Amino acid sequence: MNVYKYLDSSRLGFLRDGLIRFSQPGALNDPYECLPALPEDLIQKNIELFKASIVSEYSPRIGDDRSTRRRKAAQLKVVLKDAERKTKESSIYLRNKFFDSTSEKLNSGLGILSLSRRWNSALMWSHYTSSYTGFCVGFNGDHPFFDGVPDHNGERFSLSPVRYTEDRLKVQGRKFSHQESIAVVLTKSLDWAYEEEERLVSMLDMADDIKEMSPYNIHLFKVPFDSISELIVGQRANSSLKEKILIASKRLGVPAYETKVSDESFDVERRPLKVL
Repeated sequence: MNVYKYLDSSRLGFLRDGLIRFSQPGALNDPYECLPALPEDLIQKNIELFKASIVSEYSPRIGDDRSTRRRKAAQLKVVLKDAERKTKESSIYLRNKFFDSTSEKLNSGLGILSLSRRWNSALMWSHYTSSYTGFCVGFNGDHPFFDGVPDHNGERFSLSPVRYTEDRLKVQGRKFSHQESIAVVLTKSLDWAYEEEERLVSMLDMADDIKEMSPYNIHLFKVPFDSISELIVGQRANSSLKEKILIASKRLGVPAYETKVSDESFDVERRPLKVL
């Protein structure tokens, strides 16, 4: 199976150094990336625990006299009323705190290489190659590189397909299992189904090179050149890029193509690349 990476012309250096970025979830273009939903019933459960702690604190104790019991009952009524107001705000606070905390953990450790099973997506050529002025690299998905980059414990996350669904994953009020954690990384909205994405995931501290940037550092991983199976350049690329793609294809021993406008449909088509 071939998988493809769409790149704009500024990423031509990949064909010289083999370094490609594994992006933090927050650096990808989907704001829902790797963020499960926090159900309202879980929010309410935490709020009820908060209220129960207040009741426990202000409830009369054995041995309290009548005056003390009345005073505590009056205090409890006031405090619960104030707690009711605060918990309305707490729902928003708890949700934001969860998302901020989850995002921080993911973006500090996890890198994703997004690939596609398609080379002929009109939308991806438009979005990711600056309107057909860039290029697309085809990889042999069966190459050992796509078995995954081992972490410090030797564990790997191999190339895996993204699952597209209308149903967002939800936090269950406990730590995710290994399989649930993988599902979070591999689940996206149906709106993205046209990408037919395959993902390779690695811990960012395994990168071969790091470039300091804001808001996220760029973590680059070395991809073996023998994993490249073909090169495709966009029809609007300038002649210089087309020539460089052709030179790279000869050096790598792989075919080179350029996209073309179909004679009969809206499909993206291609033909062998020839630079005049």
